[in-house]
Amino acid sequence: MNDTEQMKDGFLYLMIFLVLIVASAFIPLVILPATVLFPLPFLLFAYKYDWKKALVFTIISVLLSFILFGDLGLLISVLAGVTGVLIGSALNHGMRPYDVWSRGALGGIIGLLIIFVYIQIIFQVNWQHEIIEFTKESVALSEQMFKNIGIGTVPADQLEAIENQMLSFTKLIPAFILLSGSIYGFIVQWIGHKVINRVHKENFRFPPFRTLRFPAVVIWIYLIVLIITLFQSGEPGTFMAATENIVVVLGALLLIQGFSFLFYLSHEKKIPRPIPVLAIVLTVIFPFFFLFIIRLLGIADIGFDMRKLISDRDE
Repeated sequence: MNDTEQMKDGFLYLMIFLVLIVASAFIPLVILPATVLFPLPFLLFAYKYDWKKALVFTIISVLLSFILFGDLGLLISVLAGVTGVLIGSALNHGMRPYDVWSRGALGGIIGLLIIFVYIQIIFQVNWQHEIIEFTKESVALSEQMFKNIGIGTVPADQLEAIENQMLSFTKLIPAFILLSGSIYGFIVQWIGHKVINRVHKENFRFPPFRTLRFPAVVIWIYLIVLIITLFQSGEPGTFMAATENIVVVLGALLLIQGFSFLFYLSHEKKIPRPIPVLAIVLTVIFPFFFLFIIRLLGIADIGFDMRKLISDRDE
């Protein structure tokens, strides 16, 4: 590949990226799909030319985006560049799909952290304070709404409990960033697979979801940290906040493992696929009940090797 082809591809991908920014700025409906499409030019360039040349392309894109669109262009290009380059270079090196996802998740997490810190420092936005103020306003608005529709006054202790529960989410900002970055990396990689398969005639794809298995260490860390949180007392501190965030993240992994086991069971026992899909829907609608059950399935799947028990019984 000569320098002329590289420059031509770089110019083409840069123009696509800038057009996406312009479209998302002027057409509100484009913002959501554009968010997961932003990394594609970087991903495709890194896949074709590897990370060193993609790094130069990313630096040029970040600088030009900042010049043309200011802080918005800077933040979008950093998130897109880091995520896209890490996924594209991993695909270039022939890494396994879930290993590529770990790179993409790392890119998404780094990008979101940069955005979070940049806004807090440059724009003097205290995220915790903003969430607290938003929570108080929401509770006050809800109380007024109940009065207007004739329900009456909500007891003060109930309002306080609701407010405290909403405020507890401020401590889970790190977990939110980790999970959001991981989901973002997965979606970008999935779209990247489709585009590369069409453009470069490859056959990238994720293995069936039913084959996903997390290592057993996830359970032990989860249980240890969960026990620590049960015995913590006194005023909430940094250590308590850290353990709560770890519990949330690992709990999400066990939830995914539980869903994977349901799809495995459906495949092995010839259960119609809509059944495990219905389980996901019910978990979203009734999380307080089904989250616990699906997470237990995830723990059992990893800890007791349920798949081996099922396969041995079928033999």
